[in-house]
Amino acid sequence: MGAWVVPAIQATGVILSLWAQDKANRQRQSQYNAQAAEYRRYAEAQYKITQKKMGMIRTQSLKKQDEIQALGQIRAHQIKIQGQRATASISAATGSSGAVVGYGTPGQLEFQQMLLSTKAQNNVMNQANLTAHNLKAKTDRQIDIMQDSADLARSSMYAKASWADSAAAATEASRLISGAGTLLTGMGTIAQTQYMMPENQRISYFRTQENAIGQY
Repeated sequence: MGAWVVPAIQATGVILSLWAQDKANRQRQSQYNAQAAEYRRYAEAQYKITQKKMGMIRTQSLKKQDEIQALGQIRAHQIKIQGQRATASISAATGSSGAVVGYGTPGQLEFQQMLLSTKAQNNVMNQANLTAHNLKAKTDRQIDIMQDSADLARSSMYAKASWADSAAAATEASRLISGAGTLLTGMGTIAQTQYMMPENQRISYFRTQENAIGQY
């Protein structure tokens, strides 16, 4: 067996080990990078979905507020018409009895009817406006909570992405260090094996070195 056979086999093993180690580290680094990208993609996708939901809720709320106020206006107008009819009825009744409209008891009745009608109209509109305002306030609170949750979720995903970026960078840095360590370990193993072999079976480099040491 030639002197170079054993070290050649060992060197081949070291090279294969370096290649496998480097491949594994590159794959791990690639996985970290992909994971970081996926965290960011997911964060933005979820954030956009939440923003879309918030927009739909706001639109629906505004539509409902408009409906409430419109119904209030319709109801107030109906009350106004009813009040005008009631006032007209009072005027017709007092006029046919010979009383003078605008003076005395008949006039007071008409005035009271107008006040009642106006008050009822105002009450209906105030209630409609209050209901619409409360709905707006409720919607604003809901949207604020959704926005805070969306910001928190996105920040959490970006924090995970940053961790993955750091892990990828650490893997890149350790790839060279671990490769150098594997190479030095392999070289040490080759040297140790050479010194354990009979001198005539060693490669010339180690055989010469031993003779040089033996001269001292």
